[in-house]
Amino acid sequence: MKTFLFLPLLSALLMLSAQAQHVLKPMPAKQWFSNYQVYLKQAATVNNSADSHYQLGQWAWSNGLEDEAWEQWILALRIDPDHVATRKSTGFSRENSGDRWARAGEINPDWIRALEIDNRALSLNITIEDDADADFLSEYQWRLRRLNWFIWQITEGQIYIKDIHIQDKTQGSPDSSIHRIVIPKGQLNIPVMKGGGALCKNSGRPNWQVISGGRCYVRILAHEICHGLFGVPDERHGCYCLMQGGLYGIKTQDLVLCDDHSHRPAPSTPDSCWAIILKRYPGIKHPNTEKFGRVPETKFTVLDN
Repeated sequence: MKTFLFLPLLSALLMLSAQAQHVLKPMPAKQWFSNYQVYLKQAATVNNSADSHYQLGQWAWSNGLEDEAWEQWILALRIDPDHVATRKSTGFSRENSGDRWARAGEINPDWIRALEIDNRALSLNITIEDDADADFLSEYQWRLRRLNWFIWQITEGQIYIKDIHIQDKTQGSPDSSIHRIVIPKGQLNIPVMKGGGALCKNSGRPNWQVISGGRCYVRILAHEICHGLFGVPDERHGCYCLMQGGLYGIKTQDLVLCDDHSHRPAPSTPDSCWAIILKRYPGIKHPNTEKFGRVPETKFTVLDN
């Protein structure tokens, strides 16, 4: 089964389960697209400085454009990894870490060790068929760091990305047992609104693989990886859930995976996301009441050919 994701249909935004445990307030699609057009004009003329990218990110965040905000903050951190305002906006501080930036919370080593034993610490190989330059590879690693934080959040601290190997200038059709994310030739810099999305091949099978644009939004990558890992069918119907594909103006920390209380059954999706996950991963709990702490940062290996 293949899945393809860009933006959710407006009709899906108008549906809400009466049993839902969380209440989200999606932004009307017309307003979101209007804000997005303003953002595109500003992004085309923004000065290439950490301050300017930070300020545009703040504007985007305040106007329901979370992914666009992160795009600007990533650019700011690429220019100045110590840009204080951007670090704070992305959840970092220097508290209790001296001169080193760290996200809030402490890592629970016993919990992390248990995840590794249960094969829930992911290792991902990513192949880029184009010749990616150093700037792109640096920016892309920031995008993948956020992906790790999001996977941790959405699985309630029960799956994370331990390490990622990135290689560019690859040839042919990579083996999906080796390469989990593939950026095809010509897809490196295509904006998400013009085709920089993602699709999952062989959803739920051992050889699952995500085909992605190089500038794919993080929530889209997370959506497709959940297809691959868990075999969740495409797509949720009426659930305010990550697997619905995201919602206009909704922050990722508000998005969840639907459970039996919040799921809206449909003929093609009779079971909730969590019901499917619990069958596939017996060691996972929902809700997870363990004190799992902060997610470890992903370790990167980059082969820039």
